[in-house]
Amino acid sequence: MFKKIHSNRDPNDTVLSELRKEFSRYFRALGDFSTALMERRPRVTFGVMVTLLVFSLFISFTYLRHKDKAKSKPFPVKMSPVQEGFSAIIIAGEKLKKTLALKSLVDSLTSKKLLTAKDSLTLDSALDRLQSIQKSNK
Repeated sequence: MFKKIHSNRDPNDTVLSELRKEFSRYFRALGDFSTALMERRPRVTFGVMVTLLVFSLFISFTYLRHKDKAKSKPFPVKMSPVQEGFSAIIIAGEKLKKTLALKSLVDSLTSKKLLTAKDSLTLDSALDRLQSIQKSNK
């Protein structure tokens, strides 16, 4: 399964060197052409560069602006007092259930004579959750 693969390729041949061998003549021809064009008409080249810069500034300050969209305010959901009361009772019941489960866990851990590292971490996290439930009630 883990068989070493042997290759007879030259270590100096890399992907970059092979690409350079293949396409260097085209890039050289393009460079020679652009150099000759810029040497023949330097003012036209400069004018084209300035025009492109001005056009780029114009585009960036007009079309490509990030407009801050007005955030639509969500419509407040009007709940009847009866629904608010029931949801508050359900939430309080869930918190009470969590509190009782955590209390029984803490009692079982504290009744042990010797706590392991896992027990200590469990006890610490249970006490933290109890404290967060107590803070959320205020």
